Amino acid sequence: MIHVAICDDEQNFVAHLTKLLQRYMEETGTQLRITCFYDGLELLEHYDPSFDLIFLDIQMKLVDGLRTAEKIREMDQKVGILFLTTLVQYGLEGYKYGAVNYVLKPIQYVRLKGEMDRFLSRYDQKEEESLVVVNDAGRYKIYLRELVYIETCKRNLLLHTEGDEILCYKTMREMEKELAGKGFLRSHASYLVNPAFIKSVKKLDIQMLNGEILPISQPKRKGFMEKLTEYWGGLFMIAFLDGLSFILEWVYVFVFFRIWYSFLPLRKNRIMKILAVIPFSFMAVCVIYSNELTNLTFLLIGMLVYVIVFHRGAWVEKATAVLIFYPALVAVNYLMLDSGMKFFYFYSGLPYGEDSALHPETLLSSTVIHTMTLLFRLLFWIGAGAFLKKYFEAGSRNLTTKMWLVIDGLMASSFLAVFTIIYLMPEKNFVAYPICGTAIFASFGCIYLVYYICESAKTAYRAKALASQQIYYQERIEDERRVRSIYHDLKNHLLVLQAQSNSRQGQEAIQSLQEQVEMYESYYQTGNETLNVLLRDKARIAREKSIDFSAIVHFEDGKFLEPLDISTIFGNALDNAIEASEKLPPDRRMITVKTSRVGDGLMILVENNALEEEKKGKPGQGWTSKPDHFLHGFGIANIRECVEKYEGECILQEKQGRFTVKIYLPVPEKQDDK
Repeated sequence: MIHVAICDDEQNFVAHLTKLLQRYMEETGTQLRITCFYDGLELLEHYDPSFDLIFLDIQMKLVDGLRTAEKIREMDQKVGILFLTTLVQYGLEGYKYGAVNYVLKPIQYVRLKGEMDRFLSRYDQKEEESLVVVNDAGRYKIYLRELVYIETCKRNLLLHTEGDEILCYKTMREMEKELAGKGFLRSHASYLVNPAFIKSVKKLDIQMLNGEILPISQPKRKGFMEKLTEYWGGLFMIAFLDGLSFILEWVYVFVFFRIWYSFLPLRKNRIMKILAVIPFSFMAVCVIYSNELTNLTFLLIGMLVYVIVFHRGAWVEKATAVLIFYPALVAVNYLMLDSGMKFFYFYSGLPYGEDSALHPETLLSSTVIHTMTLLFRLLFWIGAGAFLKKYFEAGSRNLTTKMWLVIDGLMASSFLAVFTIIYLMPEKNFVAYPICGTAIFASFGCIYLVYYICESAKTAYRAKALASQQIYYQERIEDERRVRSIYHDLKNHLLVLQAQSNSRQGQEAIQSLQEQVEMYESYYQTGNETLNVLLRDKARIAREKSIDFSAIVHFEDGKFLEPLDISTIFGNALDNAIEASEKLPPDRRMITVKTSRVGDGLMILVENNALEEEKKGKPGQGWTSKPDHFLHGFGIANIRECVEKYEGECILQEKQGRFTVKIYLPVPEKQDDK
């Protein structure tokens, strides 16, 4: 039977807690004896050494809980104390009195059940390893972790603890046999040493942490040093893994920070960027255990405040960042920590919830598991970062507010599911684990959905735009052919007129017609019919908008390009240049088009003046100034697609108010042979 004491000056709460404990007895079959007190002084006056667990309120009128706990620890070092409080800081302060835990009021049954289960798992475990010594002065219980070394004293033994010396009526052989497998090392016929207290070894001397020097006999030196090296090797490995965990943790914070930053840009202030790393590091490594309402709430509030203070962007984008990353971070941290903890207790064979520090032989395995869980988290977010870079960065810039709201609606269910399951169903892993996995899948599934929708819209738009371009330029070519026919007839008519007319007016009219014909003959003859039509049309548009348009184009080597691809490359590049030029004052409106053969390839250059202002994305990533940016901004993307088709290269440069599109297309060898 477990003896439980309740000490709280609120009678209603004492009655409530008593009912919860009675419910726990009915559901679990655990036998509890409950004793109630309504003040710390009353508890101290009627203290019963048979108490196993004390529910102790911190804020009481006569003697507060912290003072009461201090007095209890003077009488009883082993009794469990669970503090009751409404303020977290008081609960944390109570840990210095060896508290089992603290519980925030008002307490719910699920939290009480979790605390009772954890306490009983520790209550049922084996008692800490100890040695019972009986001498003339009495009976002593010596804990092995406090035993520094043992030496022979006449025909008996003298046990040296951290604060005392105790005589024992046994021989060294008997004591060595009793402590076999407990980690103690025989350094001398007269000495048995606890390696945890050894500072260093020099020749045949052992320097202890307390400053004492103990001897090593020559015959026992080899065996002693082998066992000591093995012990220190374990400590070295633990220290190494701790250092590795520290490095992995900061790499993990950095990777997660980069992912978060790519999703939601920081404010431009440098100081704010530096300060942003500090609170973010706490959020990234936040510990999430079952039924951990404090950390769940802290992480949520922390993320909301963080995006408001440190990030720029629309409110809907900030809300989306929280709704996507909160469930994913909580789920990943919970799965790794909880599964790692359960694997440790399964592997070590320790009762669930027992402090591994009481078992040095299991400390290394605990450290290894902790390091591995941290490594798995790091690898997960590295993969998540690659996924986001591929499927989100390009598409997110084209999302409308409605699309952001759709994502938020989809993620709200995962957000609520993770929060509720981890808090309300702490021990039901068969439910919690799948829910966490689903939340992670939902978070990144929504990101892929964004990518799919954007790419589908882009593909549809590009197909429509390219089809329209093809029809348009085919019609323009037909118009050009008709104009050529008229031009040919007109030229013949001029020759006839010149032969028949000798008047001055007639000659002037004839000269004017000849100049127009000559101008037509020299007007953008590139060697490619499609490009001729396109340049003439764009030049006309440029003149209408008061843009200085010049083209030096020799495109005889561009015969390998399909007409549609020519219109795509030149048409989109010139459309973007015209759009940018319209925003400038008339005296700065300028567009230059050049093509030339460079080695084995064809170089295309389109250059224009531009405003020196921040665009809605990086050059070449589909930025646009048009209001309906979800259906625009694909010009550069179409150019790149055509260039890649011919294994070429497209370079975009923006420098000193000039925007340049440079395209290099390798000329096929077969065409050169022709």
